[in-house]
Amino acid sequence: MKPWAKALCRSDEAAFDDYLAKSGPVFAHLMKPSHATGTPPRASASEASASDLERAVCEQLGLKPGSLIE
Repeated sequence: MKPWAKALCRSDEAAFDDYLAKSGPVFAHLMKPSHATGTPPRASASEASASDLERAVCEQLGLKPGSLIE
């Protein structure tokens, strides 16, 4: 049924939404907001310091130490 649902959604999004609305609570979770809408927490200054692995990668690539950290 997954290929059928994908094809319907691509060809007629309104019909797909109508199908979900009429299909009952079994698909209700698809319309809820995702749990992943927030942004990840920022690392503290001590956590943001470059690890030994990061320093080694930077050296091999000729980058400044810490340049891999946002």
